[in-house]
Amino acid sequence: MFLKRILSLFVLLIAGAGLFSQDADYEGPVRLGELIFHIARSREWQAGVTREPALRNYYGLKVGDIFEEPDELEHRLEEVTRSLNSRQVFKDISYDIQYWYEETLGKDRVLTAHVEISVEDSFSLYLLPFALYDSNLGVLYGGRFAYDNAFGSLTDISLQGYAGETTWRAGGTWENIPLGPLEGDFSLFCNQDRIIRVDDYDNPVLEYTNLRLDFFMAAQVPLIGNWSLSFMPGAYLPFSRNLVYFDPSYGREEFDSLEPVTYGFMEWGVTYDNVSWEENFRRGVTGEVKLRTEGPLGEADITNSLDGVLSGFYQPLPFLGLGHHLSSFYIFNGIRNDAARHIRGVLDHLMYGEWGLFLNNNIDIRAFRIPPYVEMHVYPFLDGGIVHNSTTPFDPYDRRLAAGFGITLFPLFLQSLRLNMEVGYDLIKEGKSEITLKSELFF
Repeated sequence: MFLKRILSLFVLLIAGAGLFSQDADYEGPVRLGELIFHIARSREWQAGVTREPALRNYYGLKVGDIFEEPDELEHRLEEVTRSLNSRQVFKDISYDIQYWYEETLGKDRVLTAHVEISVEDSFSLYLLPFALYDSNLGVLYGGRFAYDNAFGSLTDISLQGYAGETTWRAGGTWENIPLGPLEGDFSLFCNQDRIIRVDDYDNPVLEYTNLRLDFFMAAQVPLIGNWSLSFMPGAYLPFSRNLVYFDPSYGREEFDSLEPVTYGFMEWGVTYDNVSWEENFRRGVTGEVKLRTEGPLGEADITNSLDGVLSGFYQPLPFLGLGHHLSSFYIFNGIRNDAARHIRGVLDHLMYGEWGLFLNNNIDIRAFRIPPYVEMHVYPFLDGGIVHNSTTPFDPYDRRLAAGFGITLFPLFLQSLRLNMEVGYDLIKEGKSEITLKSELFF
């Protein structure tokens, strides 16, 4: 018995001699020798449908791939796993790497990596009827059918619609579609577009509405690291128009001449995204700069706009997160309507102009968590911004400051869904407020 133990120990020592524990000073190529996916199905929801070919395609790895050094492979795995986690359609996704030296015929030993990726699906299909409220639009009744990670393909399908006293919208999207090395989105909506202009006292002076069909396709091209390039062609097809003057002396020639004309647009953007979700808090930085060109099809009347956003998130305490969002726009030969949508607490149509600059701040606090049902966050916020319009006299209310609070409910059994309510108050023009109830975060 003693001899058997000695022999077993000797065999283990020989086998273990080939294993490689990564040294910080190691520099050299590494070969991907094995790639295994473990896909766990949730017995509670019977919702685990992620398909291995979709995961292999998303990671873009195959056995035999050569990396210049172990850090390159680990960085690749880290970034792709972070990207999948940030979509919040999995209960958990993680990876493990082991290294060993492998003998090759007629060559020196090659450092080889054994990679295991573990995925646990969450329930990702739901039909949500709702009665939402937005101070800009009133009460909205509708519903949303969402199937994230549809059929295990890592693509997301959504059909949604709502209607209210002043507006309606219906359509759908298909997102994260693999297009070779690219990733694309497709969207088709029909909606009522509404523009309101106000005087210096925030009283409506005109209202312009039309029925419009919106269509666009978008694609993202990965660049170096967390950078990507995006382009999005699309079209607006108006069906009808209606212009009402509440104050005839305050007419606008830009609306008098508007006719239902099909508009086309093209948008180019550069994005940096290094944000990850951990226990319903975000960490990291994301930003985007995009140029948009649009105008009537077949005509030379073109409008160009430049937009930029930068968001930062950090978590100083386990129950506390901070978020800051800076955004701006510049219209080269036109006006941005509803610019106050960048400020919570100010009705969207109360600010419009040729350029604008806005800053939003959140203090996100986890109020309670009841596994496996729900988690609730509360957050006070402070928003501010300024717009400029050279076609109208200076208006002191082109500068706004607003404060308020929000509540977010995270159903723990449905990773991709969240319910959000915000109440904001205009600190410049006291007495005004904006309330929203929706299923999306402001930023």
